[in-house]
Amino acid sequence: MNRPITSGFEFFCFKIITWKFIDKSCGLGIVSTSTFSKSLTVCPAPVLWQLVAIRKCPDESMYHCLYNGVTGDFDDSCFVSERYPAGSYVLYEGGLNSKHCPDDQYQPMPYASNEDNKNDKCMYLKTQCNGEGQLIHDLSEKPDKDRTCRCDYSRGYDFVYKPRNRCYCIPTEEDCSCYQKPCNNNSTKLTPDYKCQLQGIITCPVIPSVILDVKLQRVKM
Repeated sequence: MNRPITSGFEFFCFKIITWKFIDKSCGLGIVSTSTFSKSLTVCPAPVLWQLVAIRKCPDESMYHCLYNGVTGDFDDSCFVSERYPAGSYVLYEGGLNSKHCPDDQYQPMPYASNEDNKNDKCMYLKTQCNGEGQLIHDLSEKPDKDRTCRCDYSRGYDFVYKPRNRCYCIPTEEDCSCYQKPCNNNSTKLTPDYKCQLQGIITCPVIPSVILDVKLQRVKM
């Protein structure tokens, strides 16, 4: 995993954090319990998370910083963590409350309520499938998975690289780029299987009109 580039001064401060005491020359006095309020605009940065947890809670694994769905701020508290399933996110509303991911986000794995990814909702944004010639393959949104994409055969688009499944592509695992594929016979158009033919057995589904309507609405925006 890529780590942010730090200056020598920041690295020195990081070493101080790992030794579990604060030197005010590093500008870290704000994490003391006397100045670290319950209502926050942001949660502690990852490099400070453990330090805040140690200073605030009797057991650092109990430290939580969660989005408050009532106030719109972040709250930090100490309590035993709970596990939540993929496809959901947890927030604080007088107590822990889990909700399904919004349509444009997904959470692919179970998680603990005290994990410090600190999104106010789910971990990842879903792929838009809005590259040249691309369409969303399936509108049945799943809160624990990214969208799948396909190429718009009705406008002559095929996959640049053949995906594992001929009908659609998984953008988190494959290159879903599309290109306009010419057919030698002008009277022939691409089928849903991305073949230049007039008839024959078709295995890929046709593009539902609702997906074409979504594409049209995006173009107008």
